[in-house]
Amino acid sequence: GVMVVTAFLLKFAAVASGQVVSEIGVLPGYTAEIVATAKSGFRYGGLAFSSIYGLTATAVAYSRVPCDSYIAAISSDGIESRMADICVDAPHALAFSPLDNLIFFSETAGYWDSVYTVPPGGGPSDVTLFASEFVVPLDMAFGPDGSLYVADFYHGTVTKLNQDGELTATVSGFTADKTGYPVYWIGVTVDSTGILYVSDGFASTVYKVTADGIANPFLTDLPNPSAVSFSPDGDLFVADMSTNSVYSVSENGDISFFASNFDRPYGLTFDDDGALYILDSTYPIFKIHSAIAYAVDIDIKPGSWPNAVNLGQNGVIPVAILTTPDFDATAVDPGTVQLEGLGVSVRGKSDRLLASIEDVDEDGDLDLVVKIDTENLEPGSWQDGPVVVTGTTYDGWDVQGQDDIIVVPPE
Repeated sequence: GVMVVTAFLLKFAAVASGQVVSEIGVLPGYTAEIVATAKSGFRYGGLAFSSIYGLTATAVAYSRVPCDSYIAAISSDGIESRMADICVDAPHALAFSPLDNLIFFSETAGYWDSVYTVPPGGGPSDVTLFASEFVVPLDMAFGPDGSLYVADFYHGTVTKLNQDGELTATVSGFTADKTGYPVYWIGVTVDSTGILYVSDGFASTVYKVTADGIANPFLTDLPNPSAVSFSPDGDLFVADMSTNSVYSVSENGDISFFASNFDRPYGLTFDDDGALYILDSTYPIFKIHSAIAYAVDIDIKPGSWPNAVNLGQNGVIPVAILTTPDFDATAVDPGTVQLEGLGVSVRGKSDRLLASIEDVDEDGDLDLVVKIDTENLEPGSWQDGPVVVTGTTYDGWDVQGQDDIIVVPPE
């Protein structure tokens, strides 16, 4: 595939408990936050989302006392509660069965690790062995038919299990890394049609597995892909431990930047609204989601102050959307720009938009200047104070800014 890197990123401070703890780079139109941080003495091992139970994570005790670890439920406001007590050492990967929402989790404690099930709200007596004889099963994913895929880091395999825990297929050929943990990772995800994707960090490859179990290289442009997940819209997302970033990937393997500045990210999951949750080695859970609109700098009637607007004069009002270090104003489609619902004026038989690209604030970069049509605006419809400018970039991100005006009587 061809790597596509967006030139202008937005830097959002991710905040937990009112304190800045990290800085995440995201695209225009998105915002970043920390929804939860592992409690003292614990780390998060794996992430999963259920439409019924919401966001969950395996909470692994540093004490290595098995009954200290648990399955954590995390509310939308970041409050963690115990969803299930499991008494299993070093639980890691986590998945919900699409058939009955039973919790599946793996252990990564040592040799011959296992996969277990536990119902939400269950305790140690409810934990049931599902499958065994793995070594460091780092990730799991369900297919649409209820089959469970388990990625075995040590053996470099992905095992397919039916609903009874019986082996139905094994896909091999991935790196059998007995020394790289946790520098390299293996991850699995399944699309809506049942096609398996496997990220192999040691091989710098994401594989697409055919129906007959053949793993073909799908993506080779990332140095250390560590996790893979599909959005509700069917888009593939890949985390990379070396670039500390997350990317979206098209059907033909083209890569686009999505978010950066993590610390070796290794867990990805989406909620039903399309928000992406990311887990990295510092053990907070990050959430990347759409912002209502990205705030941009604007200047009504550039070069004048105050911004006196005479609503009695049929004509146009010049409005500038300014380029800043975090935003490229030339990315805004001038045909989408509106000032309080009024669009850009057009002229001529071809309905040419009155818009230009120029350095209107003389700071060395190019801004977008449009002329808003006020011909049908009734006198008295605006008041002194802020007015709002909206627009959309060519890539589909909404932007919004405001400036103050003073309404003057008509001449």
